[in-house]
Amino acid sequence: MQCSGLSGVGLYVTPAAALNAFAAADGTKAAVVVTAPILERFPEDELAGILGHELTHIRSDDVRVMGAASTLARMVTHTGVIAVLAAILGPLFGAPRAEPVGTMLAALSVAVLATWMTARLSRTREFAADLGAATLLGSPVPLARAPVRLDRYARWLTPPWLRPLTRRSLHDSHPATGERLERLGSYVA
Repeated sequence: MQCSGLSGVGLYVTPAAALNAFAAADGTKAAVVVTAPILERFPEDELAGILGHELTHIRSDDVRVMGAASTLARMVTHTGVIAVLAAILGPLFGAPRAEPVGTMLAALSVAVLATWMTARLSRTREFAADLGAATLLGSPVPLARAPVRLDRYARWLTPPWLRPLTRRSLHDSHPATGERLERLGSYVA
C-alpha cells in the first residue's frame, strides 16, 4: 500500500459473502478490508480502483470524521427519545405537564435532520474518495466500472419482489451510481 503515500496500512480479506470493501482505522492503525467475492469477481484494474478509493478514505481521515458525525447524530436522536419519554412520563413523577405530541414531532424532525446531514456528509466524502482513487490510478475508468459491476450483482442477487424496497433514499450513505459516473467522467475533462 506504499504507492498511495500511506505506510503501515493493512490489507485484510474476510470470507463474508457480501460484495464489499471498507476502510477501518483507530487513530494508530489503519486497514482496508475486502470480502472474498470482491477478489473473485472483479478484474485487477477495478480492484486497484476500489483499493485506491478505500485508501483515500484513510488518507482523508474519513473513518474518524464519519465516526464523529454518526456519534453526534445518535446523540441527538437519543436526546430526542429522552425528551419524549420525559414529556410522557414526567407528570407521573411530579414534573410539570409537557406537550408530548409537540415534543415527539420536534424530536423526530431533529433526528431525521441529523441522520440526513450525516448521510449527506458521507456522500460528499465518497465523491472525494472517488477523485482520490482516480488521481492515484491516473484514470477514473477502472473505478467507474466497479460501481456498475456492484449494481449489476446487487440486482442479480435481489429477488424481484424485494427490489422496490431497495430504492435510493436521502439517507443513503453512498451516492447513486449514475451520480458517481457523472463525477468520474468530469475528472477526465
